[in-house]
Amino acid sequence: MSHGGGAEGGPAALLRRVVDVREGEVRALLLSSAFFFCVLFSYFLIKPVRETMGLRGGVDELSWLYLGTLGATLAATPLYTLLVRRLAPGRFIPWVYRFFIVNLVGFYLLDRVVSDGELARKILGYSFFVWLSVFNLFAVAVYRSFMADLFTNEQGKRLFGFIGVGGTVGAMLGSWASGRLIQLPLVGLGELMLVSAALLEVGVWVFLALLRGSPSGERVRAVDTAQAPGLGLGGAFRAFSLVGRSPYMLGICLFMLCFTVTSTLVYFTKMDAVARATDSETRRLWIFSNINLITQTLTLVTQLFFTGRIIRSVGVGATLAIIPVVTLAGFVALAVAPALGVVIALESVRSAANYALTRPAREVLFTVLTVEEKYKAKALIDTFVYRGGDVVGALAQRMFVAASVPLAGVAGFVAALALGWTGLAIALGRRQRDLAAPAASAGPG
Repeated sequence: MSHGGGAEGGPAALLRRVVDVREGEVRALLLSSAFFFCVLFSYFLIKPVRETMGLRGGVDELSWLYLGTLGATLAATPLYTLLVRRLAPGRFIPWVYRFFIVNLVGFYLLDRVVSDGELARKILGYSFFVWLSVFNLFAVAVYRSFMADLFTNEQGKRLFGFIGVGGTVGAMLGSWASGRLIQLPLVGLGELMLVSAALLEVGVWVFLALLRGSPSGERVRAVDTAQAPGLGLGGAFRAFSLVGRSPYMLGICLFMLCFTVTSTLVYFTKMDAVARATDSETRRLWIFSNINLITQTLTLVTQLFFTGRIIRSVGVGATLAIIPVVTLAGFVALAVAPALGVVIALESVRSAANYALTRPAREVLFTVLTVEEKYKAKALIDTFVYRGGDVVGALAQRMFVAASVPLAGVAGFVAALALGWTGLAIALGRRQRDLAAPAASAGPG
């Protein structure tokens, strides 16, 4: 990537104190960070709306929404892949985000129309729950794909951390704004959707400014065409084949399943605790927004001061093992004191550990794979396996409820799972190190 320079004194010199940005990169760095800021601000502003509307039918109905989310994700993935392959980023990305903007305006109008009908409000809430889950998956995937194409591998190592902090700040402000705006007299769930839509449109304009400043558009398009993570029917079969014959990738799949199953159990525990705490949608949204704010604040602090140090100091395997240990400790605490505050602490610490530690370490696992494995198998793991784990967790939750299993029993199940999960994390870290050793010993060139 080579970007036009311009004056880069003053603020640029100050920026170089916190990130290794070089001549000609400042504009692209700041606009990329601002783009991610807008996307996550928009999402986290309405994420509490999703949780609040999802509770309209009670906690027991949430498991069916997970099935709906899996179905919607599988249906949308081939269309997404087709668009990536056929359209240049300059057209495709604005279209994707503006499609989501139109959706948000439509949900706002429907919210106004069905405000008095209980059944209609429930159906609208369920639809929005599934829609936002798909939005989160693809809106962030679009962003990450473009960043991977815009910047070289060497630039990514230097700049992606700073860009990620921009996204985390957007998530923090979105979480904070959601809880504060909902308390204003004329603001309801629908109005938050409109504000989110406006922020997405700002993000589109930032993206267009970024694209205009990049003379690498032809190279970006070439990379997209050659390496798009095709998960159409043929691509999916190929991805299953790649994963099925690799014990290493099967281990990554199993790690992801452990994570998503336990994430779903934590999520249901949180939703049940909030539902029991209050019947007010405004109050529920305020609680959800503050949970997100605590999570993103912890994430930002960890990203700034601990992520790189921890991964370098203890290695990939031990870093991956942090999340099962946190999950185990949290459920033990819940079994002893099943209070809303403990639920909030578990959700916040666990999510922050995932965003700031587990996710970066998990990405390192893919660095030793071939290009085809990275794009096809990784896409399968990030969509089908991820959402499939959600469904398994939701079905497990229904079984626990049907069998009247107490929270202590659920904690025992999670404890057994976490022990095996921890061992798997250590084994994956060792295997990644072994696979990376030949390339490291060969050196550059």
